[in-house]
Amino acid sequence: MNLRSLYIVGTGGLGRGIAELLKSINASDPRWIIEGFIDDNTGTVGRKVNHLSVKGTTDRLLTVEKPSDVVLAIANPAVKERLIRKLKLNPYLSFPNIVHPRVELNEFVAMGQGNIVTEGVVFSANIQIGSFNLIHFNSTIGHDVVMEDYSTIYPGNNISGYVKIESRAVIGTNAAVLPSVRIGKDAIIGAGSVVLKDVEQGATVIGSPAKPINKISNSIRGDNS
Repeated sequence: MNLRSLYIVGTGGLGRGIAELLKSINASDPRWIIEGFIDDNTGTVGRKVNHLSVKGTTDRLLTVEKPSDVVLAIANPAVKERLIRKLKLNPYLSFPNIVHPRVELNEFVAMGQGNIVTEGVVFSANIQIGSFNLIHFNSTIGHDVVMEDYSTIYPGNNISGYVKIESRAVIGTNAAVLPSVRIGKDAIIGAGSVVLKDVEQGATVIGSPAKPINKISNSIRGDNS
């Protein structure tokens, strides 16, 4: 059995959770030797985090000279995109999809690379997922959803059918996005929000129904312009 070396980038709560997810996958389908964590916080290098060593910064991964896998346990889309561009300079590195073994991926769910799908996520059908997305605990992804790259869906989300999530979007915990809504690039949806209509590129919306923060502020001030 040829097990591949795997490194987890990020020692925060997400990284520690991903380490446990990888152990669950290995328990049912052994794939990897988990070499340890990688973190650009040099103060963590050489320490142990949950029994795994912090091997170095991301510069260390640029020196790897055998085929190895890397999981980015990073929720911030911009940071994630920057690190991927850096790490792709090393042709020995690959970025597998990490999917909890109890999540069912039917034949009509298409994924790119480097996605993380944690426990309790449910997919419908005819879904297109790009690359380097995080879909976290107990979220539902409806039929015909399109999700581009580098986005983060926090726990407990309900994404309805025909929704399009453009790149680098962040959808906060327990939000709901109604059918056929488009979430623009770099948009942020606040936790618990109910999104009824399209969210523009770079906008931050909160509330039920979700509204842009600047419009909420104007309403509080009584500015109806």
